[in-house]
Amino acid sequence: MSAARFRSMGCEIVVDGATAGELEQVRRLFAERDRMFSRFRADSELNRINAVRVAALSPEFARTLAVA
Repeated sequence: MSAARFRSMGCEIVVDGATAGELEQVRRLFAERDRMFSRFRADSELNRINAVRVAALSPEFARTLAVA
């Protein structure tokens, strides 16, 4: 089994040793987080929030912000 590579949030992601199903889960997780937190996407939640003074956050964004 060779390593799978894809791009997310401006980085190359390398996944090795995963089954096809696990790889798909990893890709979905990174795609979801990319839509939420990428500074490289004009349509990301991060960029939307940075563009305004007051914004409603998604629950996942709020949880991650609290941890950070």
